[in-house]
Amino acid sequence: MMLQIKNEAMRIAWFFVFLRANIAILRFSTMKTDDFKMKAYYNRVIGTTRGRENEGSAS
Repeated sequence: MMLQIKNEAMRIAWFFVFLRANIAILRFSTMKTDDFKMKAYYNRVIGTTRGRENEGSAS
């Protein structure tokens, strides 16, 4: 990898972030929605991945 992330937890976190981003991009290409819905959905996806790092937060 270009980014040599030695912390295993960070590696797992980045894996989930990129996995969620790829799923969101796939859904955007199939759903043909407008920019507003795409941005809203993308922000919600990022919010859920960030919320997973903090165990107490509700998503």
